[in-house]
Parts: sequence; structure tokens; C-alpha cells
Amino acid sequence: MEVNLEEQKRILAMCQTVFEQFMHAYLTERDLKKCCEMASAIGITSFGTGRDEKIWNQDDFIKFYTRDMESVPDPIPFHIKNHHLYMPAPGLVIAQSIIDLHPYIQGYEVTLRDIRQTMVFGFEEGKPVICHIHTSLPTNVHEDEESYPLKEIQAVSEVVNRLVSEKTQDLKEAYHELEEVVVRDCLTGLFNRNKFDDVLLQEIKRSNRYLSTFSLIICDIDHFKHINDTYGHLKGDQILKLLAQIILNHTRETDLCCRWGGEEFAIILPETGPKEAQIIAEKIRLSIFRNQCIESEHITVSLGIASFHSGDCPNTLFSRADCALYRAKQSGRNKSVFIDEIKVKEN
Repeated sequence: MEVNLEEQKRILAMCQTVFEQFMHAYLTERDLKKCCEMASAIGITSFGTGRDEKIWNQDDFIKFYTRDMESVPDPIPFHIKNHHLYMPAPGLVIAQSIIDLHPYIQGYEVTLRDIRQTMVFGFEEGKPVICHIHTSLPTNVHEDEESYPLKEIQAVSEVVNRLVSEKTQDLKEAYHELEEVVVRDCLTGLFNRNKFDDVLLQEIKRSNRYLSTFSLIICDIDHFKHINDTYGHLKGDQILKLLAQIILNHTRETDLCCRWGGEEFAIILPETGPKEAQIIAEKIRLSIFRNQCIESEHITVSLGIASFHSGDCPNTLFSRADCALYRAKQSGRNKSVFIDEIKVKEN
């Protein structure tokens, strides 16, 4: 049974409201009773810190929550940065958000950024009920068995399997789209930071194993705040999408193009040395400078480039590219800068 567009919008809006209410009850109010009232056969899957917990009943959820509250009893301020809701099948909604937490631990504020919060909703008497919660804590390095972010897909798929008994062709297609939701940026269609972290680690392992090299480009739109403030966020979104397309036009299918966050993009170039990476970066820079204007005002980008050295980890390689980007900004913007130093000073 298909759901018309207006009804789907109404259902997704209801689920978003419940999502926000639950997070407020869980983190700010610290109200266990309210959380349980909003949940049905609640399941929690947590990983990224070395734990793998699957909880399929409220008794275990109460134990989980109690342990959490004993660790951090005070209200936890939080900020939802990104919402994405999706209906893979009638009677089933999947919601994903990126959240920053600001808990106080022993009197000090500790900021936890880019936590991915996933909820799966079923419906009872026409009202959304939380059936599953999944929390992913992003880190730069993950154990092989975690297969991050693939484990997140697996956890959500397990819930879909429990809630939907008949696997129609439409549902199979929905699974594929769900995988894309986990690793894709909604606005630009490029891969997101979760995919970037995973592939960067794999490329480093591969390059260490085969004594090969690859390069990393970080691209940042110059004066992007000015664009948003002057011409509006819709124009800003348009520029982000145009830059994403230009990046795709100047890279290969084997390259990984990501929206790393905000107005920053990251490109992983397998089997690519410094000279080739600098050529690609310059093509991207010149293409957007020559072709993109707002009311005769040129849009420009700055790019930082670094290539893999034996012994690199994700942090060291990314730090070199980030430092190169900083130098491009400091030297006037609308430039691409390559750094070959194995160690760089912090900005």
C-alpha cells in the first residue's frame, strides 16, 4: 500500500517531533519514565567505543539508562545539526541526525561532536513509537571487526527484518537506498565524513602493505559565510552543489569525493602522487573561479594537498593537508598549496 506525498510528509514530521522529544527527555530532562512511555520494544545498539550492546526489552533499557545516568547525572546540553528522515516501507520510518553533546564531567564541559543518532519508528494506533535506537560515536580509527560504518547499516537492517515480514522488490530497493543514506551527504550527493574516515584508514593500510602512495585534497570555499549572509542560504546551498559537481568532473570513478563538513570537501586520490594531485587541485580551483560568479563576484576556493608517507596514520596525513589549506587561506585564498613535511606545526 503506497502512501501519498502529503501523508508521508505528515508522518515524517510526527516522527521528527518524537525524535526531538525523546532526545530532550533522555539527555536534558533525564526522565526515564517519559523515555519508556515513548518506546515500544526498544532496542539500543551502541558501538564505536569498543562496546557492542543490543537491548530488545525495556528492563535492559532501564539498566542501560541507569548506568548512563550514574556516569553523567546532570542534564546534557545537545545540538541537533542535521536531520534526515526516510520511509523505506509503509508503517516504517528511519530517522538519522548528527548531534553534538556538551556534558559536564567533574565540573568541566566536554564536547562530543558528530554523534550519529538513528531511530526506527513503528506505529501503534497511528502514532509513531520508537522501536530501535542506534548511537554511533565517530572516531578516526576503528577495529576491523567493527567495519564502521557498515555495522550501522547491519544494525538498522536487523530492525527492518524484524518489522517487515515480506521482503518485496520495493523493500530490497529501500535497503539499497538506506545504505546510501548512511554514507551520502543529503545536499550534494557526495559521500559523507563517515565514509571518508573509513576509506582513508583503508587506503593507509593498503599503501603501507604495498608500499604505494595516494594523495588527499581538502577544499574549502572562500568567504562562504559572506555568501550566506549576503545572498542567502539557498544560494549557499546552490554553490555547494555546483562545487560538488565540479569536483566530480575533475576526478576519477576510483577517487573518493566527500563533503567533509560545512563548506569543506575532501578528496582521496588512490595511486596518485604529489604532482598529479596538485594538477587536479588546480583544475578544480580554476574551474570554479572561471565559471561561478554571483553578481560579478567570483566564487573562489582554497585547497590543501598532502601525499601519504610510510608510517602515516589518518591524523598525520589529514593534519598536513589541513595545514596546507591554512597556508592557502593565509596567503590570500584562491590558491592550492602542497605540504610534503612529515611533521607540521599546529596552526
